[in-house]
Amino acid sequence: MNYVEKFVKGTTIVFLMHIVGGAIGYLLRLFIARNLTVAEFGLLYAVLSFIGFLTMFRDLGFGPALTKFVAESSAK
Repeated sequence: MNYVEKFVKGTTIVFLMHIVGGAIGYLLRLFIARNLTVAEFGLLYAVLSFIGFLTMFRDLGFGPALTKFVAESSAK
C-alpha cells in the first residue's frame, strides 16, 4: 500500500467518524433537552462551558516547552 492510498483511507475514516460523532452529539443534545427542565438544561451547559473555559489554561504550553527543552538538553 503506497502513501497516497494510506492517506486517502485514513482521511476518509477520520471524516466519517467526525460526521458520526456530530450526529450522535446532536441526538444526545435532543434527548437531554427533552428530558431536562429549562433550568437544568441551562445549568448543564453553564457547567460545560465553565469546564471548557478552564481547559484552555490546563497546560499553558508546558508540553511543547518540555519537548523543546528536553531535546536541547539531550543534544548538549
